[in-house]
Amino acid sequence: MLTILDFVIIFTYFAVLIGIGYLSAKKINNEADFLVAGRRLGHGLYVPAMAAVVLGGASTLGSASLGYKHGISGMWLVFMIGLGIMGMGFLFSKKINQFRSL
Repeated sequence: MLTILDFVIIFTYFAVLIGIGYLSAKKINNEADFLVAGRRLGHGLYVPAMAAVVLGGASTLGSASLGYKHGISGMWLVFMIGLGIMGMGFLFSKKINQFRSL
């Protein structure tokens, strides 16, 4: 059963989301601003964005399955994929940002 505090937390969460969306909408002037953040992402935001594209629900569940079946040996693959994504992001983010496909 939800209490008053639960409803307050849920309402506050959605109010913050709507506020962020409203403030962000003021900064969007064209399609590139909306789709690729106006090409202003640095390494600190580009690498997690690339990781989010590569890693999804299926890979997360698959990684947990590997860890369960093979123990620490199964988790090495997951660890190396994470390092590879970070390395690729740091090495290629500037070059990928130069593509003007949008």
